[in-house]
Amino acid sequence: MVTAAQQELTLTAQASLIGAAMLYPKEAGQILAQAEAEDFIDPSYRTLFQAARRLWLEGKPLDPVTLQDAAGRQYDDLLIHCIDLSVSQSQWPAHLDALRRESRLHRLRQLCRQLGEAQDLDQAQSRLDQMNRLFAPRQDSRAVTAAQGFEQLLRRQDQPVDYLRWGIPKLDQRLYASLGDFIVVGGRPSAGKTALALNLAAHIAKTYKTAFFSLETSDQKLFDRYFASQAGVDFGRVKRRALTPLDKQRLEEQRQAARESKLSIVNAGGMSVQEIQAMTLSGRYQAIFVDYLQLIPAQGRSRAEEVARVSMALHTLARTQGVAVVALAQLSRSAGGEPRMDSLKESGQIEQDADAVLLLYRQQEDSLENQNRYLETVKNKEGRTGRILLQFDGGTQTFTQADDRRKPETPYERQGFLPAPADLPIPF
Repeated sequence: MVTAAQQELTLTAQASLIGAAMLYPKEAGQILAQAEAEDFIDPSYRTLFQAARRLWLEGKPLDPVTLQDAAGRQYDDLLIHCIDLSVSQSQWPAHLDALRRESRLHRLRQLCRQLGEAQDLDQAQSRLDQMNRLFAPRQDSRAVTAAQGFEQLLRRQDQPVDYLRWGIPKLDQRLYASLGDFIVVGGRPSAGKTALALNLAAHIAKTYKTAFFSLETSDQKLFDRYFASQAGVDFGRVKRRALTPLDKQRLEEQRQAARESKLSIVNAGGMSVQEIQAMTLSGRYQAIFVDYLQLIPAQGRSRAEEVARVSMALHTLARTQGVAVVALAQLSRSAGGEPRMDSLKESGQIEQDADAVLLLYRQQEDSLENQNRYLETVKNKEGRTGRILLQFDGGTQTFTQADDRRKPETPYERQGFLPAPADLPIPF
């Protein structure tokens, strides 16, 4: 139920913003760009706002006379009211924030009523999707001058950096990923994508609330792998229920770490992107892992279009909600030799959407005995590409960075740009 105080606040904010746009020409552009017609709940104020924006876009003067002419004489009294309630040039952003909060609450109440009246599951899902979008932060449409950007850059240098840490030193030096980024980890079947993802998720969950959405493996099986890795216990003995006394001691030592971990595993078989998004928002997760992208169902005229829609939706989830999204992806078997970015199965949209693409593959693809893997960064918007040699311990399902004493093989390294020590700045 809307209280009288809330209603008065909403009406005042609507009037004050329209009044400020009329009285302060230098502020009008920002007000009309940052506010939206749907923020004006009252139909009369919405009409005035739309008329004011139309005048501004047409390059015409915006003042009480021109707005009266554009909207109609029936709004004379309302225009006078807007001028009376107009705020100062420094106050209108606060009034806009207040109006946005109230209009969002108003629309949420409407959607709740519509959800209760839904005739089928599809209608209910549509209402839930609209609710989720209400909580997405709006894009900041203000213009920033070069001088302002320069001062902001200098201020950022005095602030601690907060990049995701993966637990692999060379990857931490190379991949400057943050909350809000979309990262793809590709690999052929049996390359070890899930085991690697669990290792990475364990490290990120020390800092951020993290969800691992598994579309093909149960939470019990994944936690068997996870705690075998964390405790350094043989995974085979875990599966056979043949733990030694030392194994049990090592597992028991993980009890406190398990309580402190911010990781959850979600049985996500058959989940749509919308359901993953809804659960991410309701759980307030800061980072999510999706295992794996091509298993998420979607509508489309072809398989490539279905996968493309899933990729774009995960990218949008990362961007709009400020969530780090790490999606595993299958690579095509048909591509022989070392995989490339275009080996991502069924859609080129994935490589376009991703902020970073990592490919996991065996050091010797024709040998199942060799446990070494390469983790190659083939796309990296915020850093350099290159590959890292990892040692995979199948017994404990653990990846560790290996000593890679090889000749330079990536184009970047062949030009003489070798990986920088951890205490030195990395060249771009």
